[in-house]
Amino acid sequence: MDVNYPEVAPQPISAMCLAVVSRSVFVRRSIQLFTKEADGLYLDRIAPVFRSMIICACVIDEQDVHNYQGVSGYSYTIRSGNVYLCQMPSLSGALPTKIINSFLALLRLYRALRNVDVLLLFFPSYYSAMATILNRVFLGKKSIVYLGSQWREVSTLVGAKSTTKNSLLLLKASINDFLERKSVEWADACLVTGDALLEKYRHVAQRIEKTYPLLTLQVTQTYTRDDTCYRYPIKCLIVASLTPRKGIEYAIRAMAVLQKKGLDIRLDLVGGGDPEPLSTLASELGISKIVNFRGYLTGESLLSAYREADIFILPSLAEGFPRVIYEAMSQGLPVIATNLPSISSVIENGVSGLLVPPRNPDLLARAIERLVIDAGLRRQLIVNGQELIRSVLSHDASRQFVDLVRLII
Repeated sequence: MDVNYPEVAPQPISAMCLAVVSRSVFVRRSIQLFTKEADGLYLDRIAPVFRSMIICACVIDEQDVHNYQGVSGYSYTIRSGNVYLCQMPSLSGALPTKIINSFLALLRLYRALRNVDVLLLFFPSYYSAMATILNRVFLGKKSIVYLGSQWREVSTLVGAKSTTKNSLLLLKASINDFLERKSVEWADACLVTGDALLEKYRHVAQRIEKTYPLLTLQVTQTYTRDDTCYRYPIKCLIVASLTPRKGIEYAIRAMAVLQKKGLDIRLDLVGGGDPEPLSTLASELGISKIVNFRGYLTGESLLSAYREADIFILPSLAEGFPRVIYEAMSQGLPVIATNLPSISSVIENGVSGLLVPPRNPDLLARAIERLVIDAGLRRQLIVNGQELIRSVLSHDASRQFVDLVRLII
């Protein structure tokens, strides 16, 4: 005889524990921990929906920040009272240290994840790749992958000076690409940034959605203007960490090209990191007087930097989620950026911005000159950029994640 068992209702989300495996580091200052503002706000918005949240992330002391590229100005501390941190060992350093710390990371992840209900795995990240494998083999938890950029693109970064090293980088990129694909395939759902990733994994993921940008901007902070480049000197702005992968070297070389053509132009660089290599390059090119290093800025100081500028440039060689492009558009700036997949999924060339190849100061200079001369194009890019950012700000990325959890549990 068939027995009809009563259907068991799924556990309410408010009774669940969420584990977040972060790709971002936390910086320890005294007894407090700080992270990127956009990431911290996102986590604070989803934490109250769950009973508790465990964040698995690498923690570095403030005095060691200079050893990590792109880590500066971390000013946000998690405010939710139900959030706990599982400190992960660093995977940088010499090979023996990496091997030992990889085993420690696996152990800590297993201990942290075995008693939770749902996993949120941020990629690209080796911690998240480890968590994916542990979940597949041992844990069987519901999981959502958040894919912020193509791992292969980030792996190759700025290339290598030797054939052997370049081959190793390509091998590493292929391994990372495999890990990324398997993580998407094995997850219950996947959130991706941009159309390129959506198309790449549309037929791989069980469920896939294009996610909204993690921005700290509010609608009230947008700045409307019809045009820029009213007066000389023309002010170009870059907001990025002063690291090789951001391609700032090529923007400085483009400034030298434009100065030789007689264009009265300036370049403001906003971002943390060591300015010495770029400052030396500017001196060698004879343009140190027109390149201004403003350091790391946040809040109103950062918004003021955008509003004082005429053209925004992002000359990256590799890029994850180009948050600064949205920030620039929100402040009424025309944008020029490199035609990387993560950027071209945001910018339509000639419509919402201008795209140029990476590592090409001549074409970058030509694009800047084009915007200075062509007022009609400049105004079109400003209007279309502001329409795009208004659409983005009308969505809530944290609510999208919570809704997705409810679908998979």
